[in-house]
Amino acid sequence: MYRTVTVDVEVSLDDFETDDLVTELESRNVTVGGGMSEDAAISALSELHYALKFGLNDKALELARRYVNDQLGVAL
Repeated sequence: MYRTVTVDVEVSLDDFETDDLVTELESRNVTVGGGMSEDAAISALSELHYALKFGLNDKALELARRYVNDQLGVAL
């Protein structure tokens, strides 16, 4: 015989260390800390700014897509 029990527990993420949360997410195959480094992000945004400033709209769209893909880890 099986029984299903549902329990509600209030938990604050502040109760856990960041490293423990990252380890738990990684054990569940959840990508953690995706995206690019701060230097790479600044470089990408500088390129995007340049393309927008000089009306290179196709290039700007390509750079924006790449930046969003890198940051979110999903393809547009």
